[in-house]
Amino acid sequence: MEYMPNSNKKGIITAAALLLLSIIVSASSSVIPLYAIYFNIASYVILIAALYITLRFCISKYVYELKDTTLCVYKITGQKREGVAAIDLVTGKGCVKKPKTRDEKEAYNKKFGRTDLRMNYCRNFRANKYIYVTEFNGKLYEIYLEINEEFSNALNQKVLDVKAKMVDDE
Repeated sequence: MEYMPNSNKKGIITAAALLLLSIIVSASSSVIPLYAIYFNIASYVILIAALYITLRFCISKYVYELKDTTLCVYKITGQKREGVAAIDLVTGKGCVKKPKTRDEKEAYNKKFGRTDLRMNYCRNFRANKYIYVTEFNGKLYEIYLEINEEFSNALNQKVLDVKAKMVDDE
């Protein structure tokens, strides 16, 4: 099973706004020549932020794929498809929608406990994120995925199936 999230326009709008702001700040340097160097430095910093957002949220895409015992995450930039994560489902604890309210956060903490690290494989700003919790080298990881409920349910079922198969093999 494979899933690729649709893109929203928030990344493009943010990058365009930062690019425009960079141009305005750079043009303002000629108005106040005494502080021109500071305006130019600020303009470069804003331009770098715009380029980062363009690369991270506009050009790149993520694809999530469920294989036999692995969740694979691929990053697509242009025509290049690169594997960025291959997570063994045996160590998975489950996948849930990212909690937003205080009660949801308490229920999440009660179910999974305190996690050690987070990894974000989402493309869009303010995406509907799901959290896949897994164990790796004795640490508990939160992996943010931009998936739908159907893929989340399939992922949870696959984790249960792989764990059941491991118990049967022993």
